[in-house]
This record gives sequence, C-alpha cells and structure tokens, in this order.
Amino acid sequence: MTTPDPTPNTTPGTPPPAAPGATSQPYASPTPPPNAQQPYSQPTAPAGQTNVLAIIALIAAFVVAPVGIILGFIARNQIKTSGEGGDGLAKAGIIIGIVFTVLGLLGIILSVVLPLIFFASIPAYGY
Repeated sequence: MTTPDPTPNTTPGTPPPAAPGATSQPYASPTPPPNAQQPYSQPTAPAGQTNVLAIIALIAAFVVAPVGIILGFIARNQIKTSGEGGDGLAKAGIIIGIVFTVLGLLGIILSVVLPLIFFASIPAYGY
C-alpha cells in the first residue's frame, strides 16, 4: 500500500495551503491583541507658534521686572490678535514681574526707612 500524499494538489515550489483561520498572506504580521501597546511614533510639533515677545517677557521679568510687566501686556495683546501660543508665558512674565517689582520697592523703602528709624532713636548730644 502506498501512503497518501500529505499535501495534495501542490506543485513543487509553491507554499502549502493555509490552515483554516490563518491569513492568506504568508508573511503578514499578526494582528495585535486589543489591549496591546502601540509602537512608538515620531513626536509632532504643536500646531501654532509661541509668541516671541511672551518668551522675552518671561526672561525680562527675572532681569528687569518692570520691563517684563510691560512686555507681558504687549505680548498678550499680540496673542489675542494673532492667535499665537504663549499666553501662559506672558501671564507668568506679568505676575513674576509684579512680584519682583513689589519686592524691589519694599527693599528700597526698608533700606531708607530702617536707618532713619535707627538713627532717630539715638539721642543726640550737642558737643
């Protein structure tokens, strides 16, 4: 008796027929399970650009606080008209500029007032 051929109707050099439920493409990648992590992709750039004056306002708020306040307000007006990004940077420039300006003014006032109070409390003797 002869053994039956395990791959009927195939010609030499062709792949055997696919198993039931398998894909018809022999080198196709399998479909990932539903909860599988997606492969990494290239990061995309944000749609709008950041207002340059808002960035300068934030930097200026640390260096020369009143200039940061002024540039922050100008940047916010530009952002409203142009639709650019950076409103948060402009707000931060304004807030930090105000805080540093108030601290600077308090420092100046205290450096003038405290010596006056100290020297006014010393009794003066006429020599």
